[in-house]
Amino acid sequence: MIRAATGLPLLVSAALASWCYQRLVPVQREAREAASQINRLSTEIGLMEGRLSAEDLAKLAADYQRAQGLLFSTPETLTHWLTQLRLDMVPLALDAAAELGRPAITSTSNLAVAVVPATLSLTLQPSRDVEGTRTPYERVLRFLDSQAREEKRVDVVELHVTGGSNSVNRVVAALQLWAGEGGKP
Repeated sequence: MIRAATGLPLLVSAALASWCYQRLVPVQREAREAASQINRLSTEIGLMEGRLSAEDLAKLAADYQRAQGLLFSTPETLTHWLTQLRLDMVPLALDAAAELGRPAITSTSNLAVAVVPATLSLTLQPSRDVEGTRTPYERVLRFLDSQAREEKRVDVVELHVTGGSNSVNRVVAALQLWAGEGGKP
């Protein structure tokens, strides 16, 4: 009986040790794989950090400055865009109503950029005084092309064209205006 009483704890401790060892092996394997992945990623980061020369950094800084110049940075730049929009429509015999939405702020690293949704509703007027003979469709495309060539970033993201059997008479364009830091166009 005494031998059984002393043998039982010994048997239980041997079973516990075996169970712990079986659980330890997979955990050790996972730890080795994680350490290997950390080393690989650390090496990649080191290569990325050391990869840029002074010339590359200068080019990157210039590209950043150019990208900043594409953003609507003040309310005056947005007002100028709206004024220019109306002026661009006159020779094409277009009437428009522009409606700006609420800015959606997107943060990337330490830069906040806002995308301002805008809906532009174009109504085509008769083209009697329009320079040359242009179809209504051509006038709309010419106008949208001028928006794509705008000095500030304006994206045409959606376009709905309504017309009859021989003409386009209404166009609704969804635009995105890219504004500078803080989402203040």
